[in-house]
Amino acid sequence: MKKSHFFLANLLISIIGLITIIVLVLSQIFMGDVCPPLFGIPACFIIFILLILLLLSHIKLLKDKNIIYFVCAFSGLLTAFYFSYSQVEGWQECPCLLKIPLCYLSMLMFSFLLILKVFEINLQKRES
Repeated sequence: MKKSHFFLANLLISIIGLITIIVLVLSQIFMGDVCPPLFGIPACFIIFILLILLLLSHIKLLKDKNIIYFVCAFSGLLTAFYFSYSQVEGWQECPCLLKIPLCYLSMLMFSFLLILKVFEINLQKRES
């Protein structure tokens, strides 16, 4: 697989995640109590910021792009893991899409984004 395929797959997953989180953020703003809080901040706001920074670093608009990318991706993964665990334990309830809690989908998304970035970087190192 070419580096550009990993780049485009990563870009597509990031954009789909961003569109989904924008819907949640707007729902949170207009309806309230859609997203569970983390330190008093709705989780969808946190994930939105992380995805924006991740996407900007992926398309190379930020300095130290790989560091920012991995910090945002790992932070998003840890946040999604926390809320997935909270969902399983019944402490908090994540918003659902087709009866699937979005915290589970976020955990998958951030995992895929990390894996794709590692493959992209490794392929780039082998090509140079």
